[in-house]
Amino acid sequence: MSDFTNSGERVEGAGGLSIFFRSLRPKQEPRAVVIIVPGFNAHSGYYAWVAEQLVAAGLAVYAVDLRGRGNSDGERFYVDDFEDYVSDVASVAALAKSREPGLPLFLLGHRLEVLFPASTRSSISRRSLV
Repeated sequence: MSDFTNSGERVEGAGGLSIFFRSLRPKQEPRAVVIIVPGFNAHSGYYAWVAEQLVAAGLAVYAVDLRGRGNSDGERFYVDDFEDYVSDVASVAALAKSREPGLPLFLLGHRLEVLFPASTRSSISRRSLV
């Protein structure tokens, strides 16, 4: 029996695409929120162990599949505009913030996705980016 809840969910992304994400929450109230943005060739499932470690430390985790990756809609390995990625991640972040009000929010990005913090300043508080 695990000490957290885990579910696969969807949010509407840029252009109406369905964006898949996994949400994991500790059984107790979380101390903060971490949004995992996988690398370009990966999806949220690759980060299951990392997410479980973060949840065990008392953090809520939202791990997104970028458009065209994993279980998200979209042409595989193609995006019209990088801002579509940013908008999709911002949609997941907005949902996480609404579910976990008042908690600090952090982005954990891998490779290319380390650019997200700079790109999401208008969508997510700059103090919440690491």
